[in-house]
Amino acid sequence: MLLIESMKLEFTNVETVIAQHFLNRGESLTISELSQKLNVSEASITRFSSKLGFNNYKELIYVYNQELKIKSNNNIVSDNLMINGYMDIIRQVVEKVDIESIKNIANLICTHKIIHVFGLGLNGIVGSDLKFRLVRVGKYVEVVSDAKSMQMVASILEEDNLVLALTLRGKNLEMLESIKVAKKNGAKVVLITGSEDSPIIEYADYYVLTANLDHEDWVGSISAQIPMLIVIDMIFSEYILRDKDLVERWLDTEKAVFCK
Repeated sequence: MLLIESMKLEFTNVETVIAQHFLNRGESLTISELSQKLNVSEASITRFSSKLGFNNYKELIYVYNQELKIKSNNNIVSDNLMINGYMDIIRQVVEKVDIESIKNIANLICTHKIIHVFGLGLNGIVGSDLKFRLVRVGKYVEVVSDAKSMQMVASILEEDNLVLALTLRGKNLEMLESIKVAKKNGAKVVLITGSEDSPIIEYADYYVLTANLDHEDWVGSISAQIPMLIVIDMIFSEYILRDKDLVERWLDTEKAVFCK
């Protein structure tokens, strides 16, 4: 309760003990129950109530119960918003993802031993997740997560190289320039983005659209990695299920890493 918090410096030692019960959102008790729990007199609780401006303890506990109810309702609303956010992301992915593109990207991964993943910021973390999976089935994966390195790597790529560009917004100019260079050098380019009008699409051999996070209720509450990770899951599942040997190799590395 803000009222109790604002008056903390005015309380006696006994009143501080009582105040702490409410500040810690302790259970709602009758005056006799609270007296026994805190080992203070009922008279002290009554004086504490009066100091807060209430006529008696019943008024105090009524207001306290209302605050607890509001807090509980706010938590429910917050949880529902989060769940609705996740459900809407999944719905967007289902609507936007082109399964044929997923299959084509899996084919490119099959035919390229070395893969370069371009991803700035949180997108680079998604790239690291993909690297962890692909390395375990025999691929060499380099994650490039800063603009300068991206430009440098793009300049030395050749026709037998594959670039996976990860950008949720799809508007980063430094990535765009790096992809232009990689494409000019003959590298195959795959783009995963949440932006239908990303200028990088023009230079991609294949691209997959995922959900975006433009909804104002989700800002700061849902990780920007989630829409990208869903698509990464789909691509990797399509890739690994093509070859029984890949599944066995994955299981072998699972044992080596986690069963020591």
